[in-house]
Amino acid sequence: ECTKPFIRDVLRQQKDVAIFVGGAQESCYATPGRYVCFVSAHKGFVRLALEEHRDILPMWTFGDESIMPQMLKPPAWLTALQTYFKSITGLLVPPGFSGLPRFVPLTLVTGVPVSLEDLWPANVGDAVTDAAVEEGHRRYIQAQQ
Repeated sequence: ECTKPFIRDVLRQQKDVAIFVGGAQESCYATPGRYVCFVSAHKGFVRLALEEHRDILPMWTFGDESIMPQMLKPPAWLTALQTYFKSITGLLVPPGFSGLPRFVPLTLVTGVPVSLEDLWPANVGDAVTDAAVEEGHRRYIQAQQ
């Protein structure tokens, strides 16, 4: 589950969570050797990290784009159907059956933690300013490059 209340509860149990920013939107571009990350519009994870007084640890996985075979150029009607199902379910169903999943090696690269401590609100759970979210997001993007 990837809802804000669920993640907040896990964090307040002093556990860490992994959030794959982009998710379904990125998966429609998944082809071997091509890495696409839609992070510019995703800032909720930064807001939650700030509200819960957590830093962010950037991570990137290589190889996961090769797990599910994808059609290189699906027909427009199939792409439209895929988008429609995503709007209903939140999941991006692969466009057509292109084969069985592959068991490929995965490589996980971990970056340096992005410190957000100077942006935290006074108390855990307090509201966070949009300016703090923008600055935290900027730091995260910079750490990914």
